[in-house]
Amino acid sequence: MESKIEVNKKVQSEILKKSLIISILIMFLSIAGIVAYIVYTLMYGTSITLILTLVLACLVFVIALCNLLILKSVIKQIDKNSFVNEYDFEDDTIIVSSHKLNGIIIAEGSVPYDTVLKVKETKNYLLIYISKGNVWPVEKSTLSVEDLRYLRHKFILQNKLKARR
Repeated sequence: MESKIEVNKKVQSEILKKSLIISILIMFLSIAGIVAYIVYTLMYGTSITLILTLVLACLVFVIALCNLLILKSVIKQIDKNSFVNEYDFEDDTIIVSSHKLNGIIIAEGSVPYDTVLKVKETKNYLLIYISKGNVWPVEKSTLSVEDLRYLRHKFILQNKLKARR
């Protein structure tokens, strides 16, 4: 069976959605800590422990902000350089060919199912993690119901995808 997807801003945003949400949440928590520090200091005075807490909250905020900016930069870069992944799901191997929208091949490769790190299923995609930082998105709408069922079964047997309840 075969599948094809344009990897663009929309797809990359779906892949990075959880990381973006976590970064924003950490930033808000850091801001809450900074505000709490200011209020507490105005009411009760300051101490070395409070100052260290403020420094820690500011440091966590800066790290979360940097992470958010990096993720946004990745999404923006993908939007400028969209490409197409074509997948061929064989019995024991996934074969992928990546090329630019003008047809120039960027990369080709194959991965046996048993070497896939994990698979996550979202509303629109099967996200096949080849490694911790390399994800192959497969748009579920490009697969027939039978093909999607086959892939789910294949990945469940490999302990890469949790069975639906």
